Amino acid sequence: GWLNGYLTAHNYYLPDTFDLVSWENVDTLTYYLIGHCKKYPAMSFFQATTQLSNSLHDFRIDKLMSKDGKLDKTQSTQLYFQVKVMLQQRLAALGFYKGEIDGDLGPSTLQAIQQYKIKHGLPDTQDIDQQVLFSILKNKANP
Repeated sequence: GWLNGYLTAHNYYLPDTFDLVSWENVDTLTYYLIGHCKKYPAMSFFQATTQLSNSLHDFRIDKLMSKDGKLDKTQSTQLYFQVKVMLQQRLAALGFYKGEIDGDLGPSTLQAIQQYKIKHGLPDTQDIDQQVLFSILKNKANP
């Protein structure tokens, strides 16, 4: 609960920020923090959380954008329009997607995600879950 409130305060007070957490859920962020705190046990929880919020800044949603003005629900994960655009851009940079960057998770985008999942040994499901999003958006491998 504290983490959720802390990030909500960031959303309110950071300029050009609608949502600091563009695609991650609280469980995923908690796992990040647990791993970070295990790696750096001398660091306070507040410092670790501040580093986490700083790392989220580049992927933040600056304003709500969607074709229908609502948060889009894709399978079990809710995705902002901007995140779907980022997914297409990243998949294109990695050579999996060749379509228009339009923020639509249509058949060609879903096929690109499935091909990515197969190549990277991710579970072969139709779901776009936190593991898939992390792998595609945070993977630092060069295209």
